[in-house]
Amino acid sequence: MVALAQGAFAERVAVDVGSLAEVPQGVGLAEMAAVPVAGLAALRALRAVGSVLGRRVLVTGASGGVGRLAVQLAARAGARVIASVGSVARGEGLAEAGAT
Repeated sequence: MVALAQGAFAERVAVDVGSLAEVPQGVGLAEMAAVPVAGLAALRALRAVGSVLGRRVLVTGASGGVGRLAVQLAARAGARVIASVGSVARGEGLAEAGAT
């Protein structure tokens, strides 16, 4: 289990059940610990521009951790997402994540 909560660096912390997530098999704790960091960076960047509903959003570096999550978040928020990557191979999976 992993959690993202206030005081999470303490030895013990009480958290709401909604703040917990099960670590999938085959994913290491170090890898899982990086997910909230990338997700929060993507979320903060999108929130900085305001509502993206019905707007076009260009995500540069969309093949990286932050970029891929930004594509998903923007698409779920109702944006038309344009993903920019360095090569065709690096763009694999971005259409399924919500990019056009």
